[in-house]
Amino acid sequence: MSGIQNISVGKLFFEDGLPGFPEMQFFKISKEETDVPFFQMQSTEDVNIGFWLADPFVFLPDYQFDLPDYAKAALRLDEEEASVAVLNMITLREKGQVTINLKAPIVINRNNRMAKQVILNEESYLLRHPLFT
Repeated sequence: MSGIQNISVGKLFFEDGLPGFPEMQFFKISKEETDVPFFQMQSTEDVNIGFWLADPFVFLPDYQFDLPDYAKAALRLDEEEASVAVLNMITLREKGQVTINLKAPIVINRNNRMAKQVILNEESYLLRHPLFT
C-alpha cells in the first residue's frame, strides 16, 4: 500500500467490528475541511464512540505495507479492480503530543465501503508514532 488516495466521506461497514469494539460495525466518516488530512469516524450505533483519523501518506510518504490475504478476503477485494484507501487512528496525548497508529491501519475498500483495521507484522511500524516532530 502506498500513495495518496481520494477518500470520500460516508458510511463504512466493519464486518468484524474494531479491535476493542467488536459489536460496532457501522461508522460514518466525515471531514470538516476538504484541504486537511484529518477525518472523523463516528459510530452510527453509539454516538459516544468515535475516532480521529489521518491520511498517513501526507506525513509519511514512504509508509507502505503488503495487505495480508486474510484482509483482502475480508474486504472482498478483487485484485484487478482493487480500489483501497488507508487511514490511521491518531491520539492526542499529554503535553499536546499527537501520535499515529502505523501498526494497525484502517483499510477501506472504496468500491463496497467495507473497512477493516489490519494489524501489520512489520516491526518498523509503531502503535504510537509521533505525528509531529
